[in-house]
Amino acid sequence: MYLRAENYHDWFWIPMLLLLSFIALLFTKYNYQLKRCFLAVLSNREFNDLVRDESQVSKSSSIALIIFSLFSYSTFLFIFSINFLLIERSYLELYLSINVLFFGSFILKLLFIYVLGELFQEGVNSKLYVSHSLLGNKVFGIVVFPLVLIIAYSQNFVGFFLYLSLIIYFLSLTFKWYKGIKFGLSLSEVPIIYPFLYICTLEILPVFVFAKIFLTPLDKIVLY
Repeated sequence: MYLRAENYHDWFWIPMLLLLSFIALLFTKYNYQLKRCFLAVLSNREFNDLVRDESQVSKSSSIALIIFSLFSYSTFLFIFSINFLLIERSYLELYLSINVLFFGSFILKLLFIYVLGELFQEGVNSKLYVSHSLLGNKVFGIVVFPLVLIIAYSQNFVGFFLYLSLIIYFLSLTFKWYKGIKFGLSLSEVPIIYPFLYICTLEILPVFVFAKIFLTPLDKIVLY
Protein backbone atom coordinates (compact mmCIF):
# COMPACT_ATOMS: atom_id res chain seq x y z
CA MET A 1 0.00 0.00 0.00
CA TYR A 2 1.31 3.44 -0.93
CA LEU A 3 0.53 6.83 0.46
CA ARG A 4 -1.96 8.57 -1.77
CA ALA A 5 -0.19 11.93 -1.85
CA GLU A 6 3.46 12.38 -2.81
CA ASN A 7 3.84 16.05 -3.69
CA TYR A 8 3.97 17.30 -0.11
CA HIS A 9 7.36 15.71 0.54
CA ASP A 10 9.21 18.69 -0.91
CA TRP A 11 8.29 20.78 2.16
CA PHE A 12 6.92 18.31 4.72
CA TRP A 13 10.42 17.31 5.83
CA ILE A 14 10.90 20.74 7.43
CA PRO A 15 8.20 20.43 10.14
CA MET A 16 9.09 16.74 10.54
CA LEU A 17 12.74 17.56 11.15
CA LEU A 18 11.79 20.28 13.64
CA LEU A 19 9.47 17.92 15.52
CA LEU A 20 12.07 15.16 15.48
CA SER A 21 14.62 17.56 16.94
CA PHE A 22 12.04 18.76 19.46
CA ILE A 23 11.22 15.27 20.73
CA ALA A 24 14.93 14.39 20.91
CA LEU A 25 15.42 17.48 23.08
CA LEU A 26 12.50 16.48 25.29
CA PHE A 27 13.88 13.01 25.90
CA THR A 28 17.31 14.45 26.58
CA LYS A 29 16.33 17.30 28.88
CA TYR A 30 13.06 16.08 30.42
CA ASN A 31 13.41 12.30 30.42
CA TYR A 32 12.31 11.99 34.06
CA GLN A 33 9.27 14.22 33.51
CA LEU A 34 8.25 12.15 30.48
CA LYS A 35 8.31 8.98 32.56
CA ARG A 36 6.17 10.69 35.19
CA CYS A 37 3.57 11.65 32.56
CA PHE A 38 3.23 8.06 31.35
CA LEU A 39 2.93 6.81 34.93
CA ALA A 40 0.43 9.56 35.83
CA VAL A 41 -1.93 8.38 33.08
CA LEU A 42 -2.37 5.09 34.96
CA SER A 43 -1.86 6.17 38.56
CA ASN A 44 -3.90 8.79 40.44
CA ARG A 45 -1.12 9.11 43.01
CA GLU A 46 1.43 9.91 40.31
CA PHE A 47 -1.00 12.38 38.76
CA ASN A 48 -1.55 14.17 42.08
CA ASP A 49 2.20 14.35 42.65
CA LEU A 50 2.67 15.74 39.17
CA VAL A 51 0.02 18.41 39.68
CA ARG A 52 1.49 19.44 43.03
CA ASP A 53 4.98 19.73 41.58
CA GLU A 54 5.60 23.48 41.32
CA SER A 55 9.26 23.29 40.30
CA GLN A 56 10.48 25.28 37.32
CA VAL A 57 11.62 22.10 35.58
CA SER A 58 8.13 20.61 35.86
CA LYS A 59 6.49 23.77 34.52
CA SER A 60 8.96 24.08 31.62
CA SER A 61 8.59 20.42 30.66
CA SER A 62 4.79 20.69 30.80
CA ILE A 63 4.75 23.68 28.43
CA ALA A 64 7.21 21.98 26.07
CA LEU A 65 5.16 18.76 26.04
CA ILE A 66 1.93 20.66 25.38
CA ILE A 67 3.48 22.48 22.42
CA PHE A 68 4.89 19.25 21.00
CA SER A 69 1.62 17.38 21.48
CA LEU A 70 -0.35 20.10 19.66
CA PHE A 71 1.97 19.98 16.65
CA SER A 72 1.97 16.18 16.76
CA TYR A 73 -1.85 16.14 16.87
CA SER A 74 -2.19 18.59 13.98
CA THR A 75 0.37 16.66 11.89
CA PHE A 76 -1.55 13.46 12.57
CA LEU A 77 -4.77 15.15 11.43
CA PHE A 78 -3.00 16.33 8.28
CA ILE A 79 -1.87 12.77 7.46
CA PHE A 80 -5.38 11.55 8.18
CA SER A 81 -6.94 14.21 5.94
CA ILE A 82 -4.81 13.59 2.86
CA ASN A 83 -5.49 9.86 3.05
CA PHE A 84 -9.16 9.73 3.96
CA LEU A 85 -10.73 13.02 2.89
CA LEU A 86 -11.27 14.72 -0.44
CA ILE A 87 -9.65 18.13 0.07
CA GLU A 88 -9.67 20.66 -2.74
CA ARG A 89 -6.67 22.75 -1.71
CA SER A 90 -2.90 22.52 -1.73
CA TYR A 91 -1.32 20.31 0.90
CA LEU A 92 0.75 23.16 2.30
CA GLU A 93 -2.36 25.30 2.68
CA LEU A 94 -4.16 22.37 4.27
CA TYR A 95 -1.33 21.75 6.73
CA LEU A 96 -1.20 25.41 7.78
CA SER A 97 -4.99 25.61 8.05
CA ILE A 98 -5.15 22.52 10.26
CA ASN A 99 -2.49 23.95 12.57
CA VAL A 100 -4.25 27.30 12.87
CA LEU A 101 -7.67 25.73 13.46
CA PHE A 102 -6.33 23.16 15.89
CA PHE A 103 -4.36 25.65 17.98
CA GLY A 104 -7.25 28.14 17.87
CA SER A 105 -9.83 25.58 19.00
CA PHE A 106 -7.48 24.39 21.75
CA ILE A 107 -7.06 27.92 23.15
CA LEU A 108 -10.81 28.64 22.95
CA LYS A 109 -11.62 25.38 24.72
CA LEU A 110 -9.22 26.18 27.57
CA LEU A 111 -10.63 29.68 27.92
CA PHE A 112 -14.17 28.31 27.97
CA ILE A 113 -13.30 25.80 30.69
CA TYR A 114 -11.64 28.44 32.85
CA VAL A 115 -14.52 30.89 32.36
CA LEU A 116 -17.03 28.20 33.40
CA GLY A 117 -14.87 27.39 36.41
CA GLU A 118 -14.84 31.01 37.54
CA LEU A 119 -18.52 31.46 36.76
CA PHE A 120 -19.57 28.50 38.94
CA GLN A 121 -16.78 29.10 41.49
CA GLU A 122 -15.06 25.83 40.57
CA GLY A 123 -11.75 27.28 39.46
CA VAL A 124 -9.63 24.67 41.28
CA ASN A 125 -11.60 21.76 39.87
CA SER A 126 -11.49 23.26 36.38
CA LYS A 127 -7.70 23.45 36.55
CA LEU A 128 -7.54 19.83 37.70
CA TYR A 129 -9.75 18.74 34.81
CA VAL A 130 -7.57 20.64 32.35
CA SER A 131 -4.52 18.90 33.82
CA HIS A 132 -6.23 15.51 33.29
CA SER A 133 -7.07 16.37 29.70
CA LEU A 134 -3.64 17.78 28.86
CA LEU A 135 -1.93 14.73 30.32
CA GLY A 136 -3.69 12.48 27.82
CA ASN A 137 -2.77 14.83 24.99
CA LYS A 138 0.89 14.84 25.98
CA VAL A 139 1.14 11.06 26.06
CA PHE A 140 -0.74 10.59 22.79
CA GLY A 141 1.40 13.20 21.05
CA ILE A 142 4.56 11.31 21.96
CA VAL A 143 3.15 7.88 21.05
CA VAL A 144 1.66 8.87 17.69
CA PHE A 145 4.59 10.88 16.31
CA PRO A 146 6.73 7.84 15.32
CA LEU A 147 3.68 6.40 13.55
CA VAL A 148 3.22 9.65 11.63
CA LEU A 149 6.84 9.46 10.46
CA ILE A 150 6.39 5.88 9.30
CA ILE A 151 3.14 6.67 7.48
CA ALA A 152 4.65 9.69 5.74
CA TYR A 153 7.89 8.13 4.53
CA SER A 154 7.57 4.36 4.52
CA GLN A 155 6.42 2.50 1.43
CA ASN A 156 5.64 -0.70 3.33
CA PHE A 157 2.78 -1.38 5.73
CA VAL A 158 1.56 2.22 5.45
CA GLY A 159 -2.06 1.16 5.72
CA PHE A 160 -1.38 -0.90 8.82
CA PHE A 161 0.33 1.96 10.67
CA LEU A 162 -2.32 4.43 9.50
CA TYR A 163 -5.12 2.34 10.96
CA LEU A 164 -3.03 1.62 14.06
CA SER A 165 -2.63 5.36 14.67
CA LEU A 166 -6.40 5.81 14.29
CA ILE A 167 -7.05 3.03 16.78
CA ILE A 168 -4.62 4.60 19.26
CA TYR A 169 -6.28 7.98 18.71
CA PHE A 170 -9.79 6.72 19.47
CA LEU A 171 -8.54 4.67 22.42
CA SER A 172 -6.88 7.78 23.84
CA LEU A 173 -10.08 9.78 23.34
CA THR A 174 -12.17 7.12 25.05
CA PHE A 175 -9.71 6.87 27.92
CA LYS A 176 -9.63 10.67 28.31
CA TRP A 177 -13.44 10.83 28.39
CA TYR A 178 -13.54 8.04 30.95
CA LYS A 179 -10.96 9.76 33.15
CA GLY A 180 -12.84 13.06 32.84
CA ILE A 181 -16.15 11.52 33.92
CA LYS A 182 -14.45 9.60 36.73
CA PHE A 183 -12.78 12.77 37.94
CA GLY A 184 -16.08 14.69 37.86
CA LEU A 185 -17.88 11.95 39.79
CA SER A 186 -15.17 12.04 42.46
CA LEU A 187 -16.15 15.64 43.32
CA SER A 188 -18.93 15.42 45.89
CA GLU A 189 -19.88 19.08 45.47
CA VAL A 190 -20.56 18.66 41.73
CA PRO A 191 -23.95 17.19 40.64
CA ILE A 192 -23.60 13.74 39.07
CA ILE A 193 -25.09 14.83 35.74
CA TYR A 194 -22.57 17.65 35.21
CA PRO A 195 -19.52 15.52 34.25
CA PHE A 196 -21.57 13.64 31.64
CA LEU A 197 -23.02 16.85 30.20
CA TYR A 198 -19.59 18.46 30.06
CA ILE A 199 -17.86 15.50 28.36
CA CYS A 200 -20.71 15.11 25.87
CA THR A 201 -20.81 18.82 25.04
CA LEU A 202 -17.13 19.77 24.86
CA GLU A 203 -15.43 16.45 24.10
CA ILE A 204 -17.70 13.96 22.34
CA LEU A 205 -19.99 16.29 20.36
CA PRO A 206 -17.16 17.99 18.37
CA VAL A 207 -15.83 14.57 17.31
CA PHE A 208 -19.23 13.47 16.03
CA VAL A 209 -19.75 16.78 14.24
CA PHE A 210 -16.39 16.34 12.51
CA ALA A 211 -17.30 12.77 11.53
CA LYS A 212 -20.73 13.88 10.25
CA ILE A 213 -19.24 16.61 8.07
CA PHE A 214 -16.23 14.81 6.65
CA LEU A 215 -16.80 11.08 6.85
CA THR A 216 -20.29 10.63 5.39
CA PRO A 217 -21.20 9.03 3.18
CA LEU A 218 -18.55 6.38 3.84
CA ASP A 219 -18.21 5.41 0.20
CA LYS A 220 -16.46 8.76 -0.41
CA ILE A 221 -13.54 7.83 1.84
CA VAL A 222 -10.45 7.24 -0.32
CA LEU A 223 -7.27 5.41 0.49
CA TYR A 224 -4.75 4.24 -2.11
